[in-house]
Amino acid sequence: MNYKKQDCPYDWRNAWQAPWQIGCGGNEIPCIVNGKWYIYVWNKDEKKHYYYCFIDDIFLTEKEFECILSPWQALLNKEKQQFEKKI
Repeated sequence: MNYKKQDCPYDWRNAWQAPWQIGCGGNEIPCIVNGKWYIYVWNKDEKKHYYYCFIDDIFLTEKEFECILSPWQALLNKEKQQFEKKI
């Protein structure tokens, strides 16, 4: 799929197949993060939430998505873990 970075993905409400569902009881809406469209989804088989990236066509865990939202925090956490191992 080729989306312009600013265009909301086409037919995003109806394009889901089992086991995926739109998060928040179907009320979640897509958002742009770093120029890419994401939506919060629920995998009813795994009973876990993910973030789906329309542009890359991948599902990210909440932890992976947090790293996209805050790359500096992820780097700091990694440095902290390495420091704590040395103590």
